[in-house]
Amino acid sequence: MLDNFGLINLLDLATLGLLLYLIFLLVKGSTAFTVSVGLYILIAVYGVARYFEMPILSAFLGAFWQYGVIIVIIIFQQEIRRFLMLLGKNVLRGNKFAVDRFFPFAMNHREKEHHMMEAVIEACEKMSIEKMGVLLVFTGTTDLKFISQSGTNIDAVVSSKLIETIFSKQSPLHDGALIINKNRVKAAGCILPISTEITNLPENVGTRHRAAVSITYQTDAIAIIVSEENGSISIARQGLLFYNLNKQELLKELLEQNQ
Repeated sequence: MLDNFGLINLLDLATLGLLLYLIFLLVKGSTAFTVSVGLYILIAVYGVARYFEMPILSAFLGAFWQYGVIIVIIIFQQEIRRFLMLLGKNVLRGNKFAVDRFFPFAMNHREKEHHMMEAVIEACEKMSIEKMGVLLVFTGTTDLKFISQSGTNIDAVVSSKLIETIFSKQSPLHDGALIINKNRVKAAGCILPISTEITNLPENVGTRHRAAVSITYQTDAIAIIVSEENGSISIARQGLLFYNLNKQELLKELLEQNQ
């Protein structure tokens, strides 16, 4: 068999390895990761049973694996959805790059993005010093209408003053999330769903951080959180939380989101 191993076989093996690695990244830190370990153990036991010719165990596990595809879809439906969403996001980003290269409004779009980032960073720095609780959500390929509809519609240009006003303790909207879509503030005071799939957060993490991680786990959005307790700035991306960012790190994350 190894005599016939060629370039196509090597490419086939490398693609499978990359796919398994991407799946590992998607399920890492979630309850699905623990379930996947259990499935790998069952696969190993099945292989041992087949190798040592154990008929009863082989027949039992063989019947189980007949419905393996359906079982995997049921157990990993959230992860499969995220995987397909990431693939679609890369395609849509490719379309955006093509538009940016060949159409004259691309420069204006980039200027708006730059203005938005400056406004967000300025506001986060000020609110961090004042220890104001903040939750900003930046949409990805989906506009999160179902989230925006849970709050108050605004549809305004992003500015540091607007963000600071919304999250001031006197504002009735300060407890919810602020949604930014296509460089505009779409809604404020929005309610984010908290996923029970998130298990990799410390117990002392507050509701804002959990909500931020949940929305980035379920969609390709990213979220910025300013802690009301210590003023630290964190960012959530793909279901992971990165703590205590400085200005340069925050800018880097925003630039990556808009690439």
